[in-house]
Amino acid sequence: MLKFIDLNHVEHVVHLRNINNVVLQTHTNEHRVTFHFIGPHVLPVQVDLNTFNRIKSALEKYDVQ
Repeated sequence: MLKFIDLNHVEHVVHLRNINNVVLQTHTNEHRVTFHFIGPHVLPVQVDLNTFNRIKSALEKYDVQ
């Protein structure tokens, strides 16, 4: 499970096993993460740099079994 708060102060809990793809974007000090889930579900969020790096690190360490 990945738990974080976006720039709108909304807390998200993402179950990593349900993710098909993640898009990480940084453009002029804006950091966006888009989670693509099984089926037609997408979660786009804008986060601060600290959270962006934490999400990226957690995804790199995640081992699908």
